[in-house]
Amino acid sequence: MEFQIIHEKSSKPIAFAALELKQVMKQYNYLVSEFSLSELEDAEGKNQVIITTRNHSQAQRIVKKADKTHNFLLKEGYYIRRETSAQLTRIWVIGGDEVGAMYGALELAETLRTETNLNGVYSISKNPFIKNRGIKFNIPLDARTPSYADNGDAAQSNIKEVWELNFWIDFLDEMARDHYNVLSLWNLHPFPSLIRVPEYPEIALDDVKKETGKFPQQISGQMKESLDLNNLETIKKMSIQDKIDFWRQVMRHAKNRGIDIYIFTWNIFIYGTENSKYPITDSIDNDITQDYFRKSVRTLFETYPELAGIGVTAGESQQMIHSSPEEAEKWLWETYGKGIKDAKEKEPDRQINFIHRQHHSNNLTITKFFKELPDFETDDTFSMCFKYSWAHMYSSEKPRLLIRDTSINDFLDDLPENKKTWLTLRNDDYYLLRWGDPDFARQYLTNLPTADKLAGFLMGPDGYVWGKESACKNRKDNPLYIKRHWYSFRIWGLLAYDPTIPNSKFRDMLGSRYAKVSKNVLYHALSSVSKIFPEITKFHWRGPDYQWYPEACYSRSDGFHDVNNFIKNGTMPGEELISIEDYVEAKLNNKTLSGKDPIRVAECLKQYANMGIRLLEEIRLEDANNDLDFLLSDIRSLANLGLYYGDKLLGAVYLKLYRETKHREYKNQAINHLNLASSHWSMYAFLFSQQYHPQVLSRLGSETVDMIKLQENVDLDIKIAVKE
Repeated sequence: MEFQIIHEKSSKPIAFAALELKQVMKQYNYLVSEFSLSELEDAEGKNQVIITTRNHSQAQRIVKKADKTHNFLLKEGYYIRRETSAQLTRIWVIGGDEVGAMYGALELAETLRTETNLNGVYSISKNPFIKNRGIKFNIPLDARTPSYADNGDAAQSNIKEVWELNFWIDFLDEMARDHYNVLSLWNLHPFPSLIRVPEYPEIALDDVKKETGKFPQQISGQMKESLDLNNLETIKKMSIQDKIDFWRQVMRHAKNRGIDIYIFTWNIFIYGTENSKYPITDSIDNDITQDYFRKSVRTLFETYPELAGIGVTAGESQQMIHSSPEEAEKWLWETYGKGIKDAKEKEPDRQINFIHRQHHSNNLTITKFFKELPDFETDDTFSMCFKYSWAHMYSSEKPRLLIRDTSINDFLDDLPENKKTWLTLRNDDYYLLRWGDPDFARQYLTNLPTADKLAGFLMGPDGYVWGKESACKNRKDNPLYIKRHWYSFRIWGLLAYDPTIPNSKFRDMLGSRYAKVSKNVLYHALSSVSKIFPEITKFHWRGPDYQWYPEACYSRSDGFHDVNNFIKNGTMPGEELISIEDYVEAKLNNKTLSGKDPIRVAECLKQYANMGIRLLEEIRLEDANNDLDFLLSDIRSLANLGLYYGDKLLGAVYLKLYRETKHREYKNQAINHLNLASSHWSMYAFLFSQQYHPQVLSRLGSETVDMIKLQENVDLDIKIAVKE
């Protein structure tokens, strides 16, 4: 079948999607030719795809027919309409803007992938559900300008990668396919690696460097004593002007994919200034430090005309944490606030977005100082930011608390008038195994605050770097994290854009990617085991990222979580769950408690795991390709980990019952379940280690997390029960 793709070739977002559509059409044996939109009247093909915006004269006819109020099609929204006559078949892709047209054409390409033809395409109307759909990327720019926690294998292996243009081209293209429109780059003090401040020129850093030998042992941004500035190696030669040119190219490519880039910082950190002649310190009272930061913020926006905005944190340095919110906000206003004002004075028509994280401060004090920002009262360029699920987005679909004792409603009610908040969706649960449960993501996203309060979200980890993967074994190359985990990124991105997308769409995506196996079986197997982490993390609750890493049953504070830890630990605040101690106390005293008890939690974990294992038995491995083999192994790994947690919970319950009653039957059951847990872990560790190298993980300290070696800790649970 012959098709013409007619589009505005000068539009970078539309041209990207048109090329994607063309490539997919050729895969399905369409004969494709391309024409410019100006050639529409002269095109004589019988089959056409026309990609444009609502401003095109002929597109307005389609829009008026589809939308009587002429108000439906918004920024980033799109229509797809089919016109058929005896002479001509036209599929119109009409965007509210160029990015909307891009999304519409990408939707058409995905439809062709999953349905193998365009015969069923008739009428689609979409606008984005969540306005700003972002990724949080802790960026390890250089040993001299580290991100929050660079003492991990993922961070260290990506220092060089983040200075490669092809890395960002691939990353940003994938973001566009998944409908993300914000990339936030988080670094403790990025300025020396990104700009040359005219008043402080010696601070600008040439080249890209990393530490030789053992990398720094800082657990958070507060610790840098271990960094040896005399023990660095240059891994890429670049002048500061080369770096500026590089990031301008990255930001230009992001803009061409409908993606805004933000820089986020923590404060007060002065990494990269150590060898300069300026008496800069991390003291909140140092006037030179204040002046340097103010000039840096101004220069950042002068240097990068396509930078969308900046975000700040009133911490995590010791200086800021031990200051009052009033002192911290005064410093932030004198530096970041006035730096933005300086930039706006030179470019009064430029939109500069400012995001203030609420941590270590409060909305009232923030507003007191930052209400002096240009346009504070008249537009939405100022917004707040807060963690929504602490560090565990794979827990509750509707968390009641943001952090500690702050409820979501209290925080929203406390927002400045007519202002909105971003939410950081912290994923410090899944680093290596792959996830895929559209039902969970849909519930989570539709439970977020409504559009009158929500500016958008930023999804990502602190304890890992979503760059190029170096942890994978048996791979000829190091794939991009966003590509290896394509299914989960697509679920979150597309459902944030349109939560009404049915599960069948995601099932079909798996089917088009892994065509030799049953898409139904694969979809349900992955969905089932993906319910394991939310189930266990809600029950065995630890809020901060370093206190609970479910892939290894591990934390920085406690190391491996043994059976005693499980007995004593509480459940996620606001969830209707009964802890082990409360359950045992109620059982022995014939009390009735409201909520899901640990026996039922264990049953659910084993049910999810066994469902995944049973479904995998229907897949013939000889039909699998390489990537599918890896995915199936991830599913098996998660299933065995789910079985481990199920039996570990039961072992903990019966051990607690034995301690309270001394009934031998309870002890025997505890030992039995902990033995079963050990066998499940053994299989999990074997499967996991076949795919992944042991890792030093940024938020878990300097010890290598090795699933095989953790077997000794697993077996200690049995010894604990036997010795009772």
